[in-house]
Amino acid sequence: MSKNNKKIIVSIASVPTRMEALKASVQSLINQVDCINIYLNNYQYIPGFLKNPKINFFRSQDYRDLGDIGKFYFIKNIKGYHFTCDDDIIYPPNYVDFMLSKLKLHNGFVSCHGAIFNMPFKSFYKSKTVFHFRKKIESDISVDLVGTGVMAYDASKIKVPLTLFENKNMADIYIAIFAKRKNIKCTVVKHNEFFLKDYYIENLSKNYFIRLFQKFKNKLMLENIYKQFKNNHKIQTDLVKENKLWSLYNSTKLD
Repeated sequence: MSKNNKKIIVSIASVPTRMEALKASVQSLINQVDCINIYLNNYQYIPGFLKNPKINFFRSQDYRDLGDIGKFYFIKNIKGYHFTCDDDIIYPPNYVDFMLSKLKLHNGFVSCHGAIFNMPFKSFYKSKTVFHFRKKIESDISVDLVGTGVMAYDASKIKVPLTLFENKNMADIYIAIFAKRKNIKCTVVKHNEFFLKDYYIENLSKNYFIRLFQKFKNKLMLENIYKQFKNNHKIQTDLVKENKLWSLYNSTKLD
C-alpha cells in the first residue's frame, strides 16, 4: 500500500450522529491505505466496524472534544502521505492514487474542495468563491483555502503543528493561514462531478415524501460546521482580515 516507501495514512474526526456515514467513509478508504486514524468526539461506545488492525481510534472522553481538529491529533507521529478526510463523504476506489498523482504535480496541500477570498473581504461565508467537492472542477486551481475533508499532503515535508488550531471546527481556515505564512501552495484539483459523494445525499429515498422527511431530519439532527457558524463567523472573518494580503484575488488555472 505504501508509495515511494511512504505510508498512506488517513485521519478522520467524527461525531456520534454520523456513525453510519463514518462506516461508509471508512469502507470506501480501508483498502487504499496503510492506516486510518479516527478521533471519536463524544462517542459513548466504539462502533464494531472500527475493530480492524488498520484502524487506530481515540475517544474524546480520554482526551477532550477536539471537533474537526481531531483529524490532526495524530500529526506529530505521521511521516508519510497524510490524507485528512470527513466522516460523511464516500471516496472513490481510485481516490488515493488520484490525489497522489496531483500531489506529485503540485506539492503543498491538494484538495478536491476549496475557495478563493474575494476582495474587498467582508465575511468568511459570503466573500469567497467556492470550488465544491461534489461539483465538476474544470482544471487544477490555485486557491487561498483548501477543504481539509478531502485534502492530502506529504507529512514528511510539511509539519503542521497541533498548536496551530486555536479554535475547534475551524481547521480549514487555520490550514489556509499556515500555508500563507509558510508559502505553501494550495491547490483544488480537477475532477468530475460526483467523483466524491455525500453519504446523506446518496442515501435519500426516491420516494418524494420519504425524501422530504429525510432532508428535514438531516437538517434538524445532523451536526455540521456550516450550521454551527453560518450566523456567527466573526472569528473566521477576523482571522482572514488579520492575515491580509492574500496572494490570490482571482482563480489561477494551473493546467
